[in-house]
Amino acid sequence: MRSIAKLMQDWQFTGPDGKTTLVELPHTWNAKDGQDGGNDYWRGTCTYSTTFAAPAFDAASQEVWLQFEGVNSSAKVLLNGRNICTHDGGYSTFRVHVSDLLAKDNQLTVEVDNSINDRIYPQKADFTFYGGIYRDISLMV
Repeated sequence: MRSIAKLMQDWQFTGPDGKTTLVELPHTWNAKDGQDGGNDYWRGTCTYSTTFAAPAFDAASQEVWLQFEGVNSSAKVLLNGRNICTHDGGYSTFRVHVSDLLAKDNQLTVEVDNSINDRIYPQKADFTFYGGIYRDISLMV
């Protein structure tokens, strides 16, 4: 039987000013500067971090995955300090298998970068390339 737990609350966000605040997802750091009509909004890397308990699962017959439904634009995902995946593309869902990496209590960190780069399309547009985790993150068994 599949179980899905959303990881949407109690995230520590460290922004471009280096200050850490408590946020809930979805979240963007361009909520204000991306709305002024100019192309002068901040683009760079910010960090999100949360903790969660390992779900109950039968390791012989079940797997555990983290699913990210939208992180703009590039993501580096760390679980318990270990880099477990990177993903380029802010408009696509991605998953990472974590069954063998889980501890009783887990620290999940997502480094998000919305800097201009040549790996991600679209390259230019008439809209703001908001940085942040703007869709659900789920822990799936």
